[in-house]
Amino acid sequence: MRESRRPFKACWAIAIVASGVFLSSVVCAGRSSIRVGEVRTASVDSRLEPKLRALLKKEVDRIGRPSPRHSDAYVLSASLVSADLRREADTSTATCVISATLRREHSGTLVAMMRGSGTAEDDANAPQGALDQALAAAVRGAVVRVPEAL
Repeated sequence: MRESRRPFKACWAIAIVASGVFLSSVVCAGRSSIRVGEVRTASVDSRLEPKLRALLKKEVDRIGRPSPRHSDAYVLSASLVSADLRREADTSTATCVISATLRREHSGTLVAMMRGSGTAEDDANAPQGALDQALAAAVRGAVVRVPEAL
């Protein structure tokens, strides 16, 4: 009777080892992913929405997958709170503020609220350049905090 159990025990042992190897590779590969969700600029200037979305995607891609210990999917949503542009004799100065939230994708649980602000100065003839630089700085200031929130 003991002889007939040996093949069963051997198959069982192989199955346990194989499942352990498979599961450990799944856990190691299961890193957190972040996607850009809702983006709002309507209260300030709806024409800035595509630019804000593109900047958010760029910054999220730059930080990559922040933490190998989390395998959840997250959504980063942002809103442009203010965008001010001042023109003086020889310079244009822009200031932007964004508010962002990070939440778990499946449950919607709020993980973090972040705020970023940026100020940029450019030539008086290039006010859009100052605004673009200030918006990029505000996005960077908010998204840089994502890894520590996880």
